Amino acid sequence: MRPTLLCAVALLSIPVTAQKTEIRLDVGDPAGANFSSKPQMSCVGNNVYVAWNDTRDGASDIYFQKSTDAGRTWLAADVRLDTDAAGTQQSLTPVICCNGSTIYVVWSDFRNGGSLKADLYMNVSTDAGTTWLSSDVRIDQDALGAASSSGPQVACDAAGLYVVWLDGRNPPFPNIYFNRTLDFGATFLAADVYIPTNTAGSSIQTSADICCTGGKVYVGWNDFRNGAPDLYASRSLDGGATWLATDVRVNTDTAGLNSASFVSMCCEANNVYIAWWDSRNGSDDIYFNSSSDSGASYGVSDIRLYTDTAGAALSNWPEVACDNGRVYVVWEDWRDSVITTCPASVYFNYSVDSGATFQVSDTRLSRQPACAGGSLDHTPTLPQVVAGNGAVFCTWVDARSGLQDIYSNRSMDGGATWLLTDLRLDTDPAGAAFSTSPAICYDANNVYIAWEDDRNGATDIYFNIPFGLQEYGPGLAGSGGFVPLLEGTGFATIGSTWTMSNSNGLGGASGALLVGVTESSTPVLGGIINLVPFSSFPWAVGGALGVPGAGAISIPLSLPNDETFVGLPIFWQTVLLDPGAVGGVSMSNGLELRMG
Repeated sequence: MRPTLLCAVALLSIPVTAQKTEIRLDVGDPAGANFSSKPQMSCVGNNVYVAWNDTRDGASDIYFQKSTDAGRTWLAADVRLDTDAAGTQQSLTPVICCNGSTIYVVWSDFRNGGSLKADLYMNVSTDAGTTWLSSDVRIDQDALGAASSSGPQVACDAAGLYVVWLDGRNPPFPNIYFNRTLDFGATFLAADVYIPTNTAGSSIQTSADICCTGGKVYVGWNDFRNGAPDLYASRSLDGGATWLATDVRVNTDTAGLNSASFVSMCCEANNVYIAWWDSRNGSDDIYFNSSSDSGASYGVSDIRLYTDTAGAALSNWPEVACDNGRVYVVWEDWRDSVITTCPASVYFNYSVDSGATFQVSDTRLSRQPACAGGSLDHTPTLPQVVAGNGAVFCTWVDARSGLQDIYSNRSMDGGATWLLTDLRLDTDPAGAAFSTSPAICYDANNVYIAWEDDRNGATDIYFNIPFGLQEYGPGLAGSGGFVPLLEGTGFATIGSTWTMSNSNGLGGASGALLVGVTESSTPVLGGIINLVPFSSFPWAVGGALGVPGAGAISIPLSLPNDETFVGLPIFWQTVLLDPGAVGGVSMSNGLELRMG
């Protein structure tokens, strides 16, 4: 059976697109009527969670959406998470983190301080976004509305939520503060923690990032204590209760001589990885350093990841991902372009030895011709990267066609090779509208991407996947009331092998596997055929003969290693002979495979 199925897949020849039709998430507001912006995303398995700023009620509030089927369907009504009077004061810059069925969303909120001074608030769901606290919770512990708390970044694990932010309580300079909850927001530390070890208020601190692993929490930030900004880091080994007595400078050039700006972190086990952009060579380059002793110390020499001539072109906005000792960094790069006349490119480098060394040549992931025209201003590409199981996924903003679109690329071999043609995820006419602020998330089999998009007037929140396996449509119960379940696991990418599993059938039943390239909803024998069959193949499940619900089978299937198949949808459904079913057959749900 397997070779026949593979031949059928390889012979499919229909016009393909580079992506699915995207989905608008801010469904409680008419398209383009108000501004929805700055989406943030977290995911676990087939559950996808998105939070964003939304002005439908007047001033900005925080709204939330979720999908439980890998992004195929979403809540009929999005949910507001800030619980003061809707639209009365600004709630901005949400960040989101999930662990298991627990979801945390944190934002800056001006309800107590008027237009200039924000506090930090959060809401939490412990049932995968079904319900939320009836009253949101304030995080920062200084006087209400006394100083501005902004730019929150979060990390979470099974123990709790960890939050770092910029705080104006020590004028005239913003400083880095921290707090945490280990009981789902019921309590926070009684006093916020000032993490740097110089005197609070003595220097400007900016651009913090945070990560956590195994009860360890790591924070990095930019600090002007030496003159120009340097990059500093600290760590806690007890969930944020205590921190290093002396923080660590991460950039290894002369302190305060050049600018080390922005910070992106990733951590695993005892390793911490940090990237930033650095002016030591003239124009900014991308630099990296790492710790292998849980943040107690960093390398005596940092590493330049940009492998063109040092300082020859501007490089910025680095983002780091890590996966079992492999480290991946993407960034915006202008070596192929001229600022104000052509769009930037997205470049990539990677390490296979926990950040000790990187490749001697970096890789361009955006596939537009060099200096191909487009944006007439310096619009950031804002690259984002995630990784797992040896695969790396990147998304960015791209102005090659005029206004900004959302593009992505991916590697299935740890960063060694990438698609020769990148994928555009917004499916309105290329370059016709502004699409920006991408967010990306990966878990299990799928990659999810959300962004803000003004194709309808004011900005809305859109979502798409570059590839994936998504269950859809109804099945039909057979003997014992069991509905056969058709599932897929693995990466739906060209050249990869994925596994199709059929369970809950009548033990030993035979039938057919239907395959098509078009979704449908056709009533047949009391059930629904969820596709237009292109072909069908004999199908039989194992298990104890005649026992309801015992029938199951799993088979691996390989996808053709040919980029012309990228974007191809294939729909699957099983039909089993079952005398206990209406019409004598039971049916599985549909399963959509979208190649990438």
